[in-house]
Formats: sequence, C-alpha cells, structure tokens
Amino acid sequence: MRYEQVANLVRLAVRLQGTLGGLTLDDIEDAFSVSRRTAERMRDAVAAAFGPLELVDSDDRKHHWRLRSDAVRRLVAVSPQELAELESAASALERAGLEERAATLREFATTVRATLRTDSLARIESELEALVQAEGLAMRAGPRARLDTGLLSRLREAITTRRLVEFRYFAQATGLHSRQRVRPLGLLYGNRAFLVASSDWREEPRLWRLANVSDLRIISDETFERDPEFDLERYAKRSFGTFQEEPVGVVLRFDAAAARDASTFTFHPDQSTESNDDGSLTVRFEAGGIDEMCWHLFTWGESVTIEEPLRLRRRLAEMSARLAAHHGGQLRSMNETTTSGGAASVPAGAGSFGQRERRRQAAFRKGLTTPTDPVGLKHDYLLALGCEEENLFPTLRGENGALRYFAERNIKWWQARVSGDASDGKRPTRNMASSQIACVNFLLPLVDIPGALTAVLKAIDDDVTGVVDIEHEGTSSPVELEWIGLDHALEGPGVKSRGANSTSVDAFMVAETPGERRRAYLMEWKYVEEYRTEDKGRGPQGETRRKRYARLYEKSPSFNRKVPFDAWLFEPFYQILRLRLLADRMVRNHELGVTDAKVVVVVPEGNRAYRERVTSPPLAMAFPDRKVSGIVEETLVHPNHEYASVSQSNLADSVRSRCGDETSIWSAYHRDRYGW
Repeated sequence: MRYEQVANLVRLAVRLQGTLGGLTLDDIEDAFSVSRRTAERMRDAVAAAFGPLELVDSDDRKHHWRLRSDAVRRLVAVSPQELAELESAASALERAGLEERAATLREFATTVRATLRTDSLARIESELEALVQAEGLAMRAGPRARLDTGLLSRLREAITTRRLVEFRYFAQATGLHSRQRVRPLGLLYGNRAFLVASSDWREEPRLWRLANVSDLRIISDETFERDPEFDLERYAKRSFGTFQEEPVGVVLRFDAAAARDASTFTFHPDQSTESNDDGSLTVRFEAGGIDEMCWHLFTWGESVTIEEPLRLRRRLAEMSARLAAHHGGQLRSMNETTTSGGAASVPAGAGSFGQRERRRQAAFRKGLTTPTDPVGLKHDYLLALGCEEENLFPTLRGENGALRYFAERNIKWWQARVSGDASDGKRPTRNMASSQIACVNFLLPLVDIPGALTAVLKAIDDDVTGVVDIEHEGTSSPVELEWIGLDHALEGPGVKSRGANSTSVDAFMVAETPGERRRAYLMEWKYVEEYRTEDKGRGPQGETRRKRYARLYEKSPSFNRKVPFDAWLFEPFYQILRLRLLADRMVRNHELGVTDAKVVVVVPEGNRAYRERVTSPPLAMAFPDRKVSGIVEETLVHPNHEYASVSQSNLADSVRSRCGDETSIWSAYHRDRYGW
C-alpha cells in the first residue's frame, strides 16, 4: 500500500473518531475525492485496523459510522504550527475585546498540551516560541469594548438551555438605560459582538450590542421554544456586517486599477462578480446594513462606483458631505466665510446647528433692511417689520410672486409670536431661519426651469421620468405647498384649511414613473428644527389624537405595527406618522391618479439633533441602536418604497448637475444664504 493511501486511512480514522455524529459514505467521497466503491473499502480498512465501527442515529436516512476504539489517539500528533494558530486566534480575540473567548481558547491549548508526552512537549514548546515571535497581528484601529466578566458564558448557557435572560441595556442613540427581557437565540461577531434575541414586544429577532449589556441574569424557571425556522447563518447573511435591515440589491463597480484587489474580497457570502471589457469589476449581492456598507466603501475612495441602489449612493454622499463640513470647518479660521465673494460668515464649530444657522442668516441679513423694534434688535436673524418679503428669493417677491401663490390657495404663512410676526398669516414670517421660507425659496423658483423639479425627485428615486402639473380648484402647478389632499384634510371632511390646524404637507409633487404609474412625494421640510421629549398623548388633546389617527394606524397597509400607536405621539415621529397615513389615503383613493406614495423628510446633514435624537421613549426602547430614520424604516412594511430621508444639499447637487447654467442665480443664492 502506498504511503498516500496509508496517510488517508489514518486521516479517515481520526475523523471517524473525532465526530460525534459520524460520517456517511458521501462524506468520505467528498473529503477524499474518491468513488463510492473506494469509500467503502476505506471504511472497511479502518474498521479492520482500528476496531469496530458503530452506527449513529440520524434523521437523514443515511448510515453514519463512528469509530469507538481509542486506538487512533496514539497516532495523532500535535504540531507547533497548530498551537501557534491557536495562540494567534486567541490574540485576535483579545484585541477585539473578547477576553473571555480568548481565555477559553488558551485553556483548550493547555488541554491539548496535557495530552502530550514530556519529550514531545519540550520540543514543541521551543518551536512554538520561535513561531509566535516570528508572527504577529497588525495593529488596527477599531472598537475594543470591555464585556462584563462571565457575560459570554452565561449567554451560552441560556442559549443552549433555552432560558430567558434579563439585563440592563444602554441605548447608544438616546443615552437611556432600560431593563430588557429576551429570548437569546445566538451570538454574532463582527467589528462588535452582538446578541441575537427576540422578545414579547417584538417576535422578529433583533441585535443587542454586548458592550451595552450589563447586570445580566438567567431566568432559571422560564424556558422558551426556539423557532425551528430560525437559522442564525441565514439571519446574518441578510446584512452587510451586523446591522439588520430589509435587504436591497447592491451593485458596485470597481475601476480597472482596483479590480484585481476587489476580486480578492468577499463583500457578501452570496455575491456574484463580473469582469467588464474596460477592466473594471462589477460585484452584486443582496443585503441590509446601508451604514456599514458606507463605512467600508469609504476605504475604497474614488475607485468604487455605487450603481445600485440610489439610497446607498445618497447615504454615502451625505456622510461624505458631513465629514467634509466637519473637518473643513476646523481648518477655517473663526472669521473666514463659508463661501467666497462675501457670503454669509459662520464661525466654525461654536454652538448647536440651529445657533450656527441663525448666525448665518444674521450675516446674510446685513444687506437688507435693519429692524428697529425691540424683538428685531434682540434677534439679528429677524427682518424689519413690513419688510418680510425680503425673506423670499428675489423672483418670488412682488404681487405676482409667492404672496399671490399663497393667497390663491388660501394658505396661511407660518407665523411665530416669539419672532414678533403680526400679519395673521397673510405675509411671510420675518424669521430668516424658517423652514417654510427655506422650502418656498428652494422649490418655487425651479417651477420655471425645465427639468429642475424632475432633477429634485431623481435625487430621491432615479426612476422618475417627469413631474405632473397638479390642477386643483382653478390653480395649476407642479408643486403644491401645505397640501392636505384633494377634498379635505386627514382630520375629516369638515377640515379644509391648508397650513393650519390640519395635517399639511410642506411640499407635494406627483411624478411619472415607468409603466404609466404615478408616485406622490409628500415632503416634510426641515431646517433648524429640533425636538425634546413631549408626550402628545396626554390630556384631552391626546384623546382627540387617538380618536383621529389610531384606527387609521391599525388599518394602515404601510406600518408593520411592531410598536403601539402611542409610541408615535412624540415629534418628529408624530408628523411622519400623519404624513404616512395621508399618503395611504391618497393611494387608496387614487387621488390625482397616484399608484404609490413616498414620505420624504428633507433635513440638512448638519442637523444632528433632528436626525439622531430619539424623543419617543417607547421607540427608543424598541429600537435602542437606531436613529430617527432607522426607526421609521424599522416600522414600515416596505421602507424603501414608503419613506426616504434626504438633505437639501443632495437635492441641490442633483439640480446643478442636471440643469447647469440655467440654475446659476438660484444656485448662487442658496449657496450664499444656506450653504447648500
């Protein structure tokens, strides 16, 4: 018998003794690349040389054999290289902050050493020391969270015994602590370690960051039935990294210079790749975890192009813009202007986003009429009384401008007593930091520029082919402001006022899409807004809100109802809820012929208070690691089709790139006044 055949028989014997479930003939064929007849001979040869084989019970109707004899143990040799690999793996776990797992691996290495003879151990130890000194782990920046001592072992015990656990959890997005009671299903390790678990208030498994878990205890008298359909590997494959979101189709194209390097990467276990004629490489896969994709794609710089989805491209652009603004601002001196040519001067850093933007508006006001009243003198971002039209883009001023647009539609302008507004909604506010003014100045001037409004919507959905004129009660425009729907507001047939005491859409457009379909866009336009925790479900007004909207929420085809209605009664979630319910009504009634509708929150990248502060305690508890947009997406049946969040900068860049010189005056005004 040749040496190779002997070696294969020894390897098979080791495998037959080392597996509890035994091996089938199929396993032997695959492991040694042999025919069925050869696999049978190898099995019989092992039985003759090392002792009888036993049949192991299985569910697949195949014979599984296992070697009962201990004779193989005398033939198994441990090499220095194998022990070195154990030490390298332990060091990698230690650097990732998983000391408990590292200790378990080193304990196993010690157990392996204990089975060796003294002379063999002395020889191996000397070679092992040389190997460990010759190999190392590159230092890499990354999270190294400290886990509670014994946390992993307690979780493993709970997972294997199917017992509930209770722990204290710190929500990163809100800074709040809560007590959680969950059914542990598994552990996932990426850049960070996560527990996968379900709970009474959310049957679908979700992730809990282990670094934020403390005071964990196993509830010894409560067990649970594990869902036989749940598969941890399949669950992990849904995402790029560890963040769980609805999977989307991703198409990445790496240029010729990076193609060879990219071809060696596994971006997703189920990816497909295609080499293109120009030397570039296309990678396709389906996964959730948009933010984690962006973090990775940053490392590829300009060598990668995101071909699909638009949502991923937009998110990466937003992150890049925020980073550029943050680090660029640090390079500018306190007196340097944000744009050239004498544009509004905003000191870098200093104060909240709202404070910085009000200073920006105050600087822009220097060329306009100076107020003389006490309120105007106190707040330098307010215009002089009687000069409110100066708040509008130049072409929107005058009797045929925005004032006429609002009057023809019986829309009231937003007013604030703290700003000293005194026109009873008949004229614009004097507050230059008004989001309504920012919305009017952005969209209405684009009505007269061919293709400009289409460019706005293509920044949200690339399949938009055009914008439809909305004809209503004697008016016609591709943009409607403070829109409440065709016949009446969401609040009932008796409510028809736009811009006050009803659910009104800041900006409303209807787009044409392929297949002769129409999509409505309900835009909530934000500028310096930020919200604190204020429960709108309290008192008589809270009861009125429940009567108006709770039934609509329960019947809505858009919401998955992972959270109860009352969780939404906190701004800005309350606004988004009502817009989504209005969108449902439009689709249900085919208003203006729409077949689908999307709620879009337009908010600056820099307004982190709006984007990141979770004001609803129930939502913060249900989705502790999500920010505002992430929470909204978690609660929708089809988030990609029903909701989007985008910045004014993204919309403006789309208009500039598609419409060119025709928008030069509009573009300069917005860069100078708003910085987008």
